[in-house]
Amino acid sequence: MTIADARPTTRLLNDELTSIATMLASRFPDLTRATVENAVRTTYDRLDTTARVRGHLIPLTSNRARVELDRLLAEHGIDDDLESVSAEIRRALPPMAGRSW
Repeated sequence: MTIADARPTTRLLNDELTSIATMLASRFPDLTRATVENAVRTTYDRLDTTARVRGHLIPLTSNRARVELDRLLAEHGIDDDLESVSAEIRRALPPMAGRSW
């Protein structure tokens, strides 16, 4: 879900969330814009549903979405590392008859 596809919001809120997504997209160039926007929107929605005071939702959204994207990027890095280690192990092992990989 992108920011524009989400439930109706005020123009100011939409502009704020778009600004956060733009800032985070430049900070995380390896992630797609849709991934960044989804993180921002879901973070905001999650905070908004439980908020009693809404004055700090925008800074909280920015911070928590950044943390979520850091975590997501770290997971991608781990997946890439595991893939390269797996390839190195396959190259290092002697050929075996019937090996499926």
